[in-house]
Amino acid sequence: MNTKMALKEKVEELEKSEIRNALREAGWVKSRAARMLGLSERMFNYRLKKYGIRIRKDVTEDGVMERGSGPESSVGL
Repeated sequence: MNTKMALKEKVEELEKSEIRNALREAGWVKSRAARMLGLSERMFNYRLKKYGIRIRKDVTEDGVMERGSGPESSVGL
């Protein structure tokens, strides 16, 4: 049973990492990130909620930039 939990946790960590990377590469546009991962927007949003990854808009000198925030998210690095 511990092996299954360890595998599940590893898969979840990998999934969170891939979501964060896709968001960075997609310029924080969720629909683009979802497409990059081969997910529907609905499934992508479900996973964002599941992992506590949030996107917020921050205004920069160049306009508006979206970046991650929240306890589970290091997207805004």
